[in-house]
Amino acid sequence: MKYKWEKYNGDYFLKGSKIAYQNALDHFEAARLLKESKLKGFSINHLVLCSEEFVKALVLICKYLGSPIENASLDAIFSKHDIKHIAAKFLNNTNLYFDFLSKSLIQSLNSNEIRTYDDLKTKLMDGFINKPDDKAFIQISKFWDNIESFRIKGVYVEPQGNNWWKPNEFKPETYNQVYTYVSELLKTMKSIIENPELNTFTF
Repeated sequence: MKYKWEKYNGDYFLKGSKIAYQNALDHFEAARLLKESKLKGFSINHLVLCSEEFVKALVLICKYLGSPIENASLDAIFSKHDIKHIAAKFLNNTNLYFDFLSKSLIQSLNSNEIRTYDDLKTKLMDGFINKPDDKAFIQISKFWDNIESFRIKGVYVEPQGNNWWKPNEFKPETYNQVYTYVSELLKTMKSIIENPELNTFTF
């Protein structure tokens, strides 16, 4: 679907970002309530939709801040699930890396390994070279590559060999994995959307 993005100014995109963010929070709350009602499949579906709304919110914030995002890219974000899942995977991987780097820096500071600016540069380069365990990155990538099947299986009955798949048959560890990764996105978006510098705009 094509939208007429060229008609709108920055405030329009900021407003849309805040609305998408709130909608993501509503999906997250719906997921919590559905989990309490022992409807894991429907809960997972809302968690996936929550992640997609977070991506929309982030893209709209970037557009508001002047990022040269093409109209065709905005159309894709608002019409294709897989594009949003790729973006979510990137955000999760980025969070993992910077969490690793920040912990490494704090440890070095506490042990007095960093005394000068050159020490800091060396440690940062070391962090880029010695990144976290690749298994963690692979796990995140595999998860987001399969997230569309979770979204669908969360709400639909499907043939499964000689039996039938029911949306409530997700294993607890699968549910916990979805919840964990979406919660990481929530932390990222909360730090961006709730930044005081963006709260000067009201609607």
